[in-house]
Amino acid sequence: MDQPAFDRPRFDMRIGLWGATYSGKTTYLGALKLAAEQARSRASWRVTSKDAGAVSVLSELANVLAVKRMFPAGTQVGTNTRLSWSFLGQNHANESHIEFALEFLDVSGRLFEDQWTRDDKGENADVDELDFDEVRGEPGLGTRDEVAKEQLVEHLVTCDGIIYLFDPIREEDDGNGFQYFNQMLDEVVSRTFTNGKLVGNRLPHHLAVCITKFDDPRVLGRAMTPRDLAVLAEKPGRPRIEQKVARRYFSMLCQERPDNSAQHIRDSILSNFYLDRISFHATSSIGFYIGPNGRFDPADYANVVSERGQFRIRARPQPMNVLEPLVGLANRIRRADGYR
Repeated sequence: MDQPAFDRPRFDMRIGLWGATYSGKTTYLGALKLAAEQARSRASWRVTSKDAGAVSVLSELANVLAVKRMFPAGTQVGTNTRLSWSFLGQNHANESHIEFALEFLDVSGRLFEDQWTRDDKGENADVDELDFDEVRGEPGLGTRDEVAKEQLVEHLVTCDGIIYLFDPIREEDDGNGFQYFNQMLDEVVSRTFTNGKLVGNRLPHHLAVCITKFDDPRVLGRAMTPRDLAVLAEKPGRPRIEQKVARRYFSMLCQERPDNSAQHIRDSILSNFYLDRISFHATSSIGFYIGPNGRFDPADYANVVSERGQFRIRARPQPMNVLEPLVGLANRIRRADGYR
């Protein structure tokens, strides 16, 4: 007997992935497949693609996380590669279906640097990204990085939504996140203005700020009080950290040192995006360690261990707020475009 054909509305939209060097874009991509497969809420999700290369990349990255229990290293997949996946959703309550296509431009986080802060010796080479080969193009065409950067600007301009990964641990160590954010945002604004697409004096994009590594005690231990952590332990299973915690934590980072990079990034976000199009998320690509009793332990939740000088994932990765920002962006974009 033939299976029923579901009416699955398709909404074409682009969501770009943005982040500084080492911000974890590669790990985030690998966690997307795991997050979709582990979804157990009101809707279930499947991530696939008509592009065999995109399917292969996502499968490989997910395998490194889930089976090898390691963090993906830089993957050379070619110059200026676009990877496109379709997200297929089904609502369990009313059996409605939805499909939307998301496109990522495969770039190195190094391309987000200010040109005048680039290390001339190349010592800031990106080793945790889906990267480009560092070679020169033909005479008169500039380097491949320059070509890639031009394509990246155009890609972000044409995106409907942007996922921005902010790594608070690396920001505390290096304090250079703004240099990756500043110039690229200025170029996106300039190009959008040239195209006549600014809404008033701001970008039309929807933005999801994902504050990463919330599984790290250096982040969660500062973002939440001991009482907050105790509340998480009262419920069985893996905890979920609400958006208000992410917003509060990011504000705290800005207030600690008014002249730090996080403050400059927040100022740029608030001056270039509309407030009702911005969301903050407490994100972890690997999730918390949950012990044999199935409960979150405020004294033992770190899911990363060091073995022979190499970081490994301690237990089964259970991504937190990895898929949710994408789905949230898609829903906001649909509503803004008049879809229901």
